[in-house]
Amino acid sequence: MNNQSLYWVDKARVWASFAVVVIHINALFLNIYSQEIPAFWAFSNFTGSLVRWSVPLFVMLSGFLLLSSQSQSLRDFLNKKMKRILFPLIGWSAIYYLYFFFRAKYLNGSPLVLSNVVNNFLLGKPYYHLYFLFLIFGLYLATPILKVFIQNASQNLIKYFVFFSLSVVVIPVFLDYFLPNKWFGAIVLGNDSMFNFFIQYLGYFLAGFYIANYTRITTYNVIRVWIILFFSILVTMIGTYIYHDTGYFYSYLSINVMLMSLAVYYLFFYYKNPTSFTFEKIIRFIAPNTLGIYLIHPIIFELFPNIHQLSFKVGPLIGTLIISVIVYLISLILVIIARRIPVVRNIV
Repeated sequence: MNNQSLYWVDKARVWASFAVVVIHINALFLNIYSQEIPAFWAFSNFTGSLVRWSVPLFVMLSGFLLLSSQSQSLRDFLNKKMKRILFPLIGWSAIYYLYFFFRAKYLNGSPLVLSNVVNNFLLGKPYYHLYFLFLIFGLYLATPILKVFIQNASQNLIKYFVFFSLSVVVIPVFLDYFLPNKWFGAIVLGNDSMFNFFIQYLGYFLAGFYIANYTRITTYNVIRVWIILFFSILVTMIGTYIYHDTGYFYSYLSINVMLMSLAVYYLFFYYKNPTSFTFEKIIRFIAPNTLGIYLIHPIIFELFPNIHQLSFKVGPLIGTLIISVIVYLISLILVIIARRIPVVRNIV
């Protein structure tokens, strides 16, 4: 795979990282508007529903890149890939624990308790967004086994495994949200921890490989995918409005978000060719920094607790967009600087 053929991957990574920023900014507004301005909450729900595909898209892109890569020895693979994710996992966990300490001492945040530090790390959530590093770490460890399966399995068997891996997660999650006793998901998937996050996203990981290598690209399929995307966003928005207390329709493992994410991934793959030389240069410039942007951006907007006030002046949609762009650009600048520092660049 040459750099030109992977332009669509870079483009998807950039948009996925921006979508994550939008989700987190928008989540702040959703909490505020639910108490103050219900109409603004509805607009923020619309914004949040548009971008739920962010993290699943990251996982599918990782699946495509890792499972499509050239074969190498197990030792070489682990030495090369584990460093890329293990250093950020340890480094950013330490950074966010220091951030916790800073907030507790200077910003009236919750005190840092050692038992909570250990417990949150074992849960795979040193900070709310760092679970992504734990799930990617697990998928990296599983990749050599999955590659052996893919190299020896038929297309139909791979397709079945993708369908099975997705179904065995989304069905229990659906039942767990809507059954009176929330036990089904725990029995099938186990309680969330640093050890099993990757299992929940295995279907996305495999789907990233399958769609890019086996799915037929036809005009009819593209039209169907656009229809699926439209209705999955609509279901997300309406479902969240009706059942907002459950949080199900925003879950990355819900049926609606799964369909939305698969559709978005397919469309990024379909519209793979650059449409503008300038836009292509911007995408390729930002793409190597997307992991760092994902990791650092919560600190940027959390240091400005009254940032939501802008939305009261310009409206929730424009306010979310403006603040997201500002946070994204500041994060990008900081990551670019960090990548020039010898030790720090290993974690961004």
